[in-house]
Amino acid sequence: LWDTYNSWVPSLIGDSYVKYEWRSCEKRDPESYVVPESIDWKENANFIQEVLKHELRQKDHCFDLYLQTHKDGMPDPEDGVAPWPTKISDYRPVARLTFEKK
Repeated sequence: LWDTYNSWVPSLIGDSYVKYEWRSCEKRDPESYVVPESIDWKENANFIQEVLKHELRQKDHCFDLYLQTHKDGMPDPEDGVAPWPTKISDYRPVARLTFEKK
């Protein structure tokens, strides 16, 4: 819930190719997360599901959606592994997705 998720392969939206990035609204180091004692992470096959349920019971969580639009001078959008330079086209915020406390 505190990480950034990116698309490597562009999507075609209308006439434009875009890459997307979901950024957590909460700035927190995922490496510092401590699993609640009530969740047996060593033996529970549904460990990640249990952690998500636990966290969504505590408070709202949100992600901001950013899009990077393909522009002239960038790698071919059909090349799914070539990074797109942010100096030519930076990511722009377009939406916020909120998961309300359950």
